[in-house]
Amino acid sequence: MNQLDFRSAPLLLIGRDPDMLSLLREVLIDAGFFVTARLSDGFLLNLEKVRDLPHLIIYDESHPEMDAERIFYILQDEPSWRQVPFTLLSDMYDGARVARCLDRGMAEFIPKPFDVDELAARIRKLLRAALKNAQPEIISEGFAGDLSYLNLSDVLLNLDQNVRTGELRIFMSNGEEYSFVVYQGKLVRVDGPEGMRGKKAIYRAIRLFYGKFAFHPMPEDPPPT
Repeated sequence: MNQLDFRSAPLLLIGRDPDMLSLLREVLIDAGFFVTARLSDGFLLNLEKVRDLPHLIIYDESHPEMDAERIFYILQDEPSWRQVPFTLLSDMYDGARVARCLDRGMAEFIPKPFDVDELAARIRKLLRAALKNAQPEIISEGFAGDLSYLNLSDVLLNLDQNVRTGELRIFMSNGEEYSFVVYQGKLVRVDGPEGMRGKKAIYRAIRLFYGKFAFHPMPEDPPPT
């Protein structure tokens, strides 16, 4: 498992202290990760504008601000963001708080101060699980997967590059469903919710790509219409 390239699984580092964020980012980069850092307030203000989700969120909680749980609960209310593992680094911990955070869905609670090697190992463990979940499941000669960790554009590019023929079904987290029919890798029909079709359906699906997908092969002759 150590052969995995964790630089392809971006981390998002959040906190209130810009100096600490900068230092921690450099430490994680040196450990072989791809890391983006954001101040918590600015991050929340632009939450809906984030297109590419990270594979893992790491929140560095600064004393005396006990802010991480509030951020975590906000993300849990977002259908797309709740799929991203959330790790808390904090020196404000006791058994009850750790239990509460883990019971409510946090991936990890790491007390500060921490050993850098241990932190890196725990991150690798979480990323291995995330990358495993991102691997498409083979169904007959088709495949299925989770768009929380993949981009819809990447899935469509795969169909094009591999000259596939079949139907790609998209099941959005908001309940919408889309159908992309491809013939030898080229889109020939796109249907969305409430009669939405063509480019309008494509653009909306790409903009709201979070959810599940499944590709089902079709006979190549005659071309689907």
